[in-house]
Amino acid sequence: MSITNEVLVNRIRLVRKSRGISQIEMANLLGLSKSTYNRIELGDTPIYDDRLNEILKVLKISLFEIIFAFELDMNDIIKQSKDEIDLASFRDLLQNQIKQNQEILKMLNSKLQHY
Repeated sequence: MSITNEVLVNRIRLVRKSRGISQIEMANLLGLSKSTYNRIELGDTPIYDDRLNEILKVLKISLFEIIFAFELDMNDIIKQSKDEIDLASFRDLLQNQIKQNQEILKMLNSKLQHY
């Protein structure tokens, strides 16, 4: 599983959970078995464009939002006590987010070259 796919399925999982949708409900809405949908979220099954569009439609989120607007919630980080997160950890979180976004941009550029 590439990091791009890993980032994508992690974001899909977080959005699904934030919407209060179970994997069973999601699978039913997509016309899939629970095990098939579970394999998608685990990254065992690749998400092709058509399936991704279906998932995004069910979650009521655009590709743009899931890629670019899905950033670290700074308010949650600020709410944490200073004992829980130090500057090095915070820097690592931000660097990881930047790396993930760069990988997603590479994937999108690659797909756009095919059109």
